[in-house]
Amino acid sequence: EGRIGLVERAPNSSDDEDDDDIISDEAAHPERLPPGSAKVHWAAADEPKTEFIDDLRLADRVFLLGDIVSRSDAQLGQTGIVVGMRMYCDVRTRDGVVLHRVPTELLQPLAACRPGALVLHAHSRWLGRVDEVYDNVQLAFDDGAICKVRTFRRMDDVST
Repeated sequence: EGRIGLVERAPNSSDDEDDDDIISDEAAHPERLPPGSAKVHWAAADEPKTEFIDDLRLADRVFLLGDIVSRSDAQLGQTGIVVGMRMYCDVRTRDGVVLHRVPTELLQPLAACRPGALVLHAHSRWLGRVDEVYDNVQLAFDDGAICKVRTFRRMDDVST
């Protein structure tokens, strides 16, 4: 279909617990994924959806420091460990112009915290994972009125 989405969970991913794990996170992920499927949050959808892996095409994969990697044409050959990264993006502006190979350190995310992101409390020295994010959005109008938005829809869903 040409849609773009973000895989939130897949079998054998780091947050896919085994049945014999001591610590259970069933409150955060109450349902198991069916074999051969992944949970995908599509760009134009409010909620993630379970999709069969055979129906998906991988457009990009995030490498993390410490990941064990190998050549795609020789996966059983020599391996290595990711010790540093440089990432670039092609960015499409509102007027349709595409900026090629923009270094990611020049870009900022629209939301500081996203579900699944790892967070570190520097003073208390604990590591956690973000399960849910709620935005407190207030709109100020030209006439001085202020409106609190409790349910947020994407801006491109709002007709002018």
